[in-house]
Amino acid sequence: MTEASEAMDKRLAGPVELRDFLDRAGSLTLADRRALVAQALVLIEQNYVHLPLKVAMHAVNPVQRLRLLALRLGRQGEASMDPEWRFHAELSQIFHSVRDLHTNYLLPEPFAGRIAYLPYQVEEYYEGQERHYVVARVVAGFAAQGFGPGVRVTHWNGVPIDRTRDGCSPRCPRAAWRCGSPARGTSWPCAPICSTGPTSTWTAGRGRRPT
Repeated sequence: MTEASEAMDKRLAGPVELRDFLDRAGSLTLADRRALVAQALVLIEQNYVHLPLKVAMHAVNPVQRLRLLALRLGRQGEASMDPEWRFHAELSQIFHSVRDLHTNYLLPEPFAGRIAYLPYQVEEYYEGQERHYVVARVVAGFAAQGFGPGVRVTHWNGVPIDRTRDGCSPRCPRAAWRCGSPARGTSWPCAPICSTGPTSTWTAGRGRRPT
């Protein structure tokens, strides 16, 4: 991140605040949303052969969630419908609840190709069987008092970071129980909006330097 390639520099050029982006992102009408949910029902209920297995394995019910989403959309009007990013986020969670990349849901423009990121990277490591998280690197030019590479992250938005980390599974488009495995480790927070959608407009971390 501190030695970004030219291609990455171009992708990060002209960043905008996530809140500002969400305020103007999206052009789906209410009819478009209803059509998407109807097609999703056809796909999952009538064509997804692994549905009974996934329902049993993960204790999920994507068909019923889609029916409830369709019912809610039927009660909304153009003026009262939810922001588009919330619609995409819910539809993404429904598809990803079966934890199968064959049922992935990719968002359209202007979300496609965008990346939501914070100006630092967190990585996990193990001491014996105990998992920890540490700031690995920061974006060039970013500075915060007492914060930098080597700081151990203990909380995320006021929640113990292990709980936050494990809770990302329903939003993760893969079969793993977590968004990463201990063998491979993980690096975050940097996520393509095209696959998971934004989950919050701000994030705060708390950490300490190891003694």
